[in-house]
Amino acid sequence: MLILTKTVTDSFINDMNVVATAGLGYNGTEISGTGYARVNVPSGFFVYDSEDQIYYYYKNRDALVFPSAESFWGNINEIYFFDSAGTKVYTFVTDSTIIISTGITFSINAGGLLLKVKKSG
Repeated sequence: MLILTKTVTDSFINDMNVVATAGLGYNGTEISGTGYARVNVPSGFFVYDSEDQIYYYYKNRDALVFPSAESFWGNINEIYFFDSAGTKVYTFVTDSTIIISTGITFSINAGGLLLKVKKSG
């Protein structure tokens, strides 16, 4: 299971309110290939999970499931979030490269994206 934990700012959570779609990429370039398409991101995708003395923790409420690769899509090491105009608002970088071969369905389970937001003060 893919779990990405990233430390972000308060503004990131606000930015996520305008996210419409998610995509996959490698070293700054969105991938392409037969069957590839961005997936819709529902409103309220990141939800409060818990907190400690230093951080608030958020997780993705819903899974992100991309279409099955109908051809070799190649390597990915980034997950992009786009607003409704198609502008990239945030990039998650994976810890290692993932190869998407024909027949693979790439997904991130609910709770697979964990965000740490540092508390003020």
